[in-house]
Amino acid sequence: MLVPPDALVRKTARDGTPGARFAQLAGEHDALLHHVGARVEALVGEKDRWPAQELRRLIDCLQQEVLRQVEREEQVIFPAASPSEVVQLARDHVRLRVGAQALELAAAGEGSQSAEQLRAHARGLLLLLQRHLETERRVFTQRP
Repeated sequence: MLVPPDALVRKTARDGTPGARFAQLAGEHDALLHHVGARVEALVGEKDRWPAQELRRLIDCLQQEVLRQVEREEQVIFPAASPSEVVQLARDHVRLRVGAQALELAAAGEGSQSAEQLRAHARGLLLLLQRHLETERRVFTQRP
């Protein structure tokens, strides 16, 4: 299970090492990216049928891990960022939420997405998450 950002803040408050907080956050980001990536690869790898099970697993992962992490980051980590950094990170958060909602619509049979469009959307969402996590790392590892 991922360590929520507020737990990282509490840990840092006790040991007084902000660098350790962000190093741990980077490790958590790697684990999150790996977990989501595995779900995307399972969905993308299914070429013979509509990937209903794989899609459901990806959606569950996004809801339970990515979007919960996004909410905690907005509450705990955003206050440490500059206004311009917050705008960039928040924009990514909106895109992640919208991307997850689009997958939910596809899973419910709404819309006219083909299986190939669904795969492309899932890959795009993974790339967005990867870029977002890299941006967060860059922002927060520059902190004193």
